[in-house]
Amino acid sequence: MILFMVHCGYYVDELYESHTNIFVVAEDKMSAKKQVKELEKFKDMRMHVDSILEIKQVGNYQVSLTPAIL
Repeated sequence: MILFMVHCGYYVDELYESHTNIFVVAEDKMSAKKQVKELEKFKDMRMHVDSILEIKQVGNYQVSLTPAIL
């Protein structure tokens, strides 16, 4: 599984565009995009996907995912 940051845009008015980042864990970029597009927030605010970034490293730290124990 891979950590993705999905950069989404939406219009506050018909004139001004704003942006937000949504983090998801998925197997690939297409799966990440699909997950985000299924979110109620995404649908309600009529968002669009501007870009998708795979997060492998932050600063001098490598990112690795392990399943959470709930």
